[in-house]
Amino acid sequence: MTGLVSRARALISLPLAAGLAHPLPAGAAPVAFNHRMETAAACDPSLGHLRLRMDVFGAFGISTSQGDCAFFDPAQDVPDRRAQGTVYESTAFLCTDADGVREGHVFEAADMVGARVVADGVENRLRSSFDAGDVRVDLEATLDCNVLRQCWQFTNLGATDLDTVAFYPYLDGDLLFEAGSGNDRGARARGEPPHLYEFDQGDAPDRPTTYLGLYTDPDEQRITGWEVGGFSESRARLESVARGCPRLHRGMRDRDLRDVDLNRDLITDRGDDYTLALRADVGPLAPFATSDVLCVYTRWGFGLPCGDADGDGICDAADACPFDAEGQPCETGAFGLCGSGATACEGGAVVCRPLLEPAPTDARCDGLDEDCDGAVDEEALDGQACATGRPGICAAGRTVCIDGGLRCDGPEPGHEICNGLDDDCDRVIDDAPGDAGEACDSGLPGLCRPGREVCRAGALVCEPDAVPAANDATCNGLDEDCDGQADEDAAALAAPCRADAAGVCADGRTHCVAGSVVCSPGPPAGEVCNGLDDDCDGTVDDAPVDVGGACVGDRPGVCAPGLVACVAVRRSASPLRHRRPRMIPATGSTTIATVESTRTRAPVKPVTPVWRGPAPVVCGCVSAVGSHAKARRPSRRPATPSTTTAMAWWTKRPSTPVASVTLVAPVSARREL
Repeated sequence: MTGLVSRARALISLPLAAGLAHPLPAGAAPVAFNHRMETAAACDPSLGHLRLRMDVFGAFGISTSQGDCAFFDPAQDVPDRRAQGTVYESTAFLCTDADGVREGHVFEAADMVGARVVADGVENRLRSSFDAGDVRVDLEATLDCNVLRQCWQFTNLGATDLDTVAFYPYLDGDLLFEAGSGNDRGARARGEPPHLYEFDQGDAPDRPTTYLGLYTDPDEQRITGWEVGGFSESRARLESVARGCPRLHRGMRDRDLRDVDLNRDLITDRGDDYTLALRADVGPLAPFATSDVLCVYTRWGFGLPCGDADGDGICDAADACPFDAEGQPCETGAFGLCGSGATACEGGAVVCRPLLEPAPTDARCDGLDEDCDGAVDEEALDGQACATGRPGICAAGRTVCIDGGLRCDGPEPGHEICNGLDDDCDRVIDDAPGDAGEACDSGLPGLCRPGREVCRAGALVCEPDAVPAANDATCNGLDEDCDGQADEDAAALAAPCRADAAGVCADGRTHCVAGSVVCSPGPPAGEVCNGLDDDCDGTVDDAPVDVGGACVGDRPGVCAPGLVACVAVRRSASPLRHRRPRMIPATGSTTIATVESTRTRAPVKPVTPVWRGPAPVVCGCVSAVGSHAKARRPSRRPATPSTTTAMAWWTKRPSTPVASVTLVAPVSARREL
């Protein structure tokens, strides 16, 4: 109801003008004259089938200019007379009174010529807005199977208060199934607001027949009058507003205004052409005020020609519970199937009787609680082994009773683990198991020790991260060939290198030590006379072991015998071919002998002596100055008595030019040759 009020008020907010349309709902189309409605295919066939055509003012019937007579085909009539016309005129009247000024309007196209109207329709619904004097009228009509609902709302568009706004739904039925229209009967149901009826076959009121019903909502409080009247007195009275808005006489009268329910059984005593009318006072309305929605219902059906307020097929006069339908669905409050019941009238009160008694057991899997204990299918047989048709662990299942049917229910797919099964039911065993890939210890030495768990044949094994190398020749402190030893093959890569050591120990070899390549010095040896530091103590030829022995030189005389001494050889770039010793007196403890070239045509340019090893071990002759002076020209410089002067010469001449030779003699004297 609230939604309809909101929609109607939304319509009222639209200005009415010729050619101006209000917003259309989805699927709706503008309606200029009339709109067709028909019972939907989804409706219960026992309700019958109805089709009608309604004009934009809500009127229909054979007497209207735009409507039709509303053809109805009841489902229960015997013999079946198929669809017949049922309505001569269904329309509404409006009467307003503003301080004694009255206006009357008939809501039908022929009487509303010139009225501004906007309408649209979709399937079994019609919306319309139109002017009736200073009153704006909004209508929404809907057909629901065999019931037509027309909901009305009124707005005062004038500047004067409307003291009275009386609305009259009016229905003149012509039920043509039996004989003519003059044998219909009228009836009403007990209670307020009343339900009014018109039945066919008034000559046989004890037999069910086709009927029309006119009523409002059960809680409608604005119904101030009603009547079952005779054609056409009732209609003529409703059109006349000269003496005020017509009052309805709240009874059953014929066209001569005679009472036709003398026995007060709520049904006319004889057949005639009757009409039905209600009066609803929806005012007063102040300027621009809008009334609440008023809904009026017209129903087509088949039943006994009497008042039946509760629609249970029992005439009100004989119905112990006239306002509560018997045989209607109800809830008993019990569990299961015992909860569904039907109403029954007992001692003037309606009770709900269960349709079924509790069953002994609930062994069938049907989704029902047959034993009415509140549990469904609790005794149904299930738990039998079955095949689900799915792969992996999901293949084997058990029958279970679910939603009223037996089903083979198997395990749901899980997370894949390494167990030789298809845990995730994707038809692949152990594919990407979730428990693999963890770091592990393979138990192998070297680089092969760290590993990852992998799935092999349904079991987790630790697979090394590294593959053993062919050898362990890289010096890195690692066991690459995984044999338990690190860098054991790196020794084959030893190469000469220069070590941080003295003498011959500086000539080293590379070695792999603790994963790093280092240069190891060569081993020291006993010092010999070779121009090298053999014992690696930083001094060349210091105390060589191969000198000091007696020897015989290649000089004659007393110069032949000598001692083996270690001398160093300095080479000169000067070309020397012949050597001639010359005695030079020694000064202090050193004697120097100088060798001069006899065939050098130009003076020899002095050069810086360089060491060219190794120094040879030579045999030198050492004698007093005087003993050898006889064979040579005396020195110009006399020897000092306290100084021993020695002279040395080579016993074996080198193949290369000799710049100078130092002889280490047993005496403290050294001569340079």
